[in-house]
Amino acid sequence: IRMKRDLLSSDGIYCFSDIIGFELIRYFKSVGKEIPVIIGVDNIQSEIPLPFTILSIGVNKEALVDKAIKILIDQINDVDTTVKIVTEDVILNKIN
Repeated sequence: IRMKRDLLSSDGIYCFSDIIGFELIRYFKSVGKEIPVIIGVDNIQSEIPLPFTILSIGVNKEALVDKAIKILIDQINDVDTTVKIVTEDVILNKIN
């Protein structure tokens, strides 16, 4: 009950994925509450049209796939692969 009360009184909510964010928007609408700022992660709405506006953080999917394939090929060829944290190609979208 406390979590529900905290959720309904939030100014903003950070979600693990856009789909969770969309479900929260649907919930807020169903209970007649004002929708806070909701931020999703994965930018799925760039690939799948969804009915609500959401702010989403994503990555350049093509670049991510290219890097993953390179790492896999290097591992297959016994090349020393050191995993690096890459912060480039972050995409911030607000889609209607």
